[in-house]
This record gives sequence, structure tokens and C-alpha cells, in this order.
Amino acid sequence: MPGPFPGMDPYLEEKALWPGVHQAFMTFVWGTLNELLPERYVANLNERLYIDEPNRSIIPDAAIHERSSPGGRGWGNPGASAEAGVAVLDEPWVLETPSEPIREGFVEILPARDPDRVVTVIELLSPSNKASGTTGREAYLAKQDEVLRSPAHLIEIDLLRSGQHTVAAPRDALARRGIYDYLVSLNRATRRIRFEVWARTIRDRLPRVAVPLLGDDPDLVLDLQPMLDRCYDLGAYARRIDYGKDPVPPLTRADAEWVDTLLRERGLRN
Repeated sequence: MPGPFPGMDPYLEEKALWPGVHQAFMTFVWGTLNELLPERYVANLNERLYIDEPNRSIIPDAAIHERSSPGGRGWGNPGASAEAGVAVLDEPWVLETPSEPIREGFVEILPARDPDRVVTVIELLSPSNKASGTTGREAYLAKQDEVLRSPAHLIEIDLLRSGQHTVAAPRDALARRGIYDYLVSLNRATRRIRFEVWARTIRDRLPRVAVPLLGDDPDLVLDLQPMLDRCYDLGAYARRIDYGKDPVPPLTRADAEWVDTLLRERGLRN
């Protein structure tokens, strides 16, 4: 069964839930495209892997370089005591921040007999892609730039309200068109200065978007809402989400009131 919202469920944006949503959603995009595509095309589910280093240092403020004393002897005497004039180390706190491997799926449309040629790339943004200064954002923006310099079309799906603006469509131009929570941006390889954007709020159904192919082949129409509904159903999110709490990130006051009414009508909030 679909979730309680007409479109994107803001509770699915929770960091602990999002990786599963991301993987399932892109799997359904991949499967649906292979059902819709003409026989001369195929959709491929690919994966980007990087290491998330949350506290890495880029440029040190100071550095210590080793040099030897004359005769090759080291400097200092590890066995010396404080009485001998050598400083004694104060006991530190030892903190470990292990690197975390991140896997992000994306879909490519390829000619069935020419798998080295990419026709269209479809990306679903993750929180790390929108977090300033992270490895995930750097990796995503590098991939975005690579696609925009190539002969491939680019579709970016952003179902996350928090974080930095990341889709290639200019933020200032979008802000002049209206208020939105979620975006789908299409940039065609044949006209890079033009963006087709589907903007939605939490009150709206997810859009049906165009998926361009080669030459004179007509666009496919990809309906995103059924894929999200399948994610919600097969992921058992009805059992995992506590609708008595507010979603993270928080909503505007008007949207919070609308959500409260909606959830009460569906018996999910007292």
C-alpha cells in the first residue's frame, strides 16, 4: 500500500532510512525503464563508491618534518624524565572516526549494442551529495560536471529538503519561479543552457518526467510516484516510521499544520 502522503513522504528523508529508499527507488527506476525502452536501448544500474571521511583535514596549519642530527642520531630522549628537562605528555582523550564506505546507485541508459556509449544518466541525490565539504559532494559534483561536458542527457532527482543546492539547474532561476520542496531537473545534451524542471511540495504528487533518448526517438514518460509507493510498501515503512513525531528536517508552520491534519485523518496521529 502507498504511504499517507500524496507525493514524497518527508519522514523518508531520515538519515537512517534514506539508504534503503535510495537503493529501492533506483532499482525500480532501472526495472521500469527496461520495461518501457525500445529494444535498441537498455537501462543499466550502476554504483558509485567512495569513502566518507567526516573529519578529514585538507591543509594543516602547521607541520612537523623529521630531520636527523649530525651523525644520524635522533633528537630527544624517550627515556628521559621530567627532572631531566624533557616535557611529560599529558594523557589525551583518544577518539576514533572510522571512514565509512558509501555506495550510491545511479541509472544509465545505453544503446543495447554499444554499452560504452551513455545516452542518459539518472541520479537520485543523497544527503552526502548536499552536505558542504564532504567527499560525497565532491564526488557527485565531479560526476555532474563530467556528464554536462559529455554528449549524455542528465536527469537529477532531489527528494531531500535539507542541504546545499546541488542540481545543475540554477538556484536563483528556480527561486524566481516559486516555492518547492523537491525537484527533478532535466538537462538535454543538445541544449545545455536550458533546463526542464519539475518542482513539487510535500502536498503534491511526484511528477511524470521526460526521459530523452537519441536523435528523433521520442522521450519516454517516467512516472515517479508509483516507484516511491513501491518503496514504501516493500520497505515496510508503515511499521518503521513514528508519525507521532515531527519529520527531520522540520517543516514550515503551515506545512506542519497540514501534515498534522493529514495524519490525523488517516489515523496515524492522535
